[in-house]
Amino acid sequence: MKITWFGHSCFVLDGSKRVVIDPFVPEGKVPEDVDIVAVTHGHGGDHFGDTLSFSSAPVVAVNEIARWLQSKGGMTAEGMNIGGGQLR
Repeated sequence: MKITWFGHSCFVLDGSKRVVIDPFVPEGKVPEDVDIVAVTHGHGGDHFGDTLSFSSAPVVAVNEIARWLQSKGGMTAEGMNIGGGQLR
């Protein structure tokens, strides 16, 4: 497995799948050809970042973020954190 740090909180894991974690890069660009996007939490400016630009890759995020992404249409998102609240 190869781990690349893109700055701040953004990492890309290259193995059998390519996973981007917290797709925010203060200077530069996150690779677009990823299999999974993981968002640790909803700070838009430094963690959620460019998540919406990855419309072809499923997103794994806390329940509230996953539900919000699903409501946007066209986004595949899986909530984690059993017992998390639900957006209404």
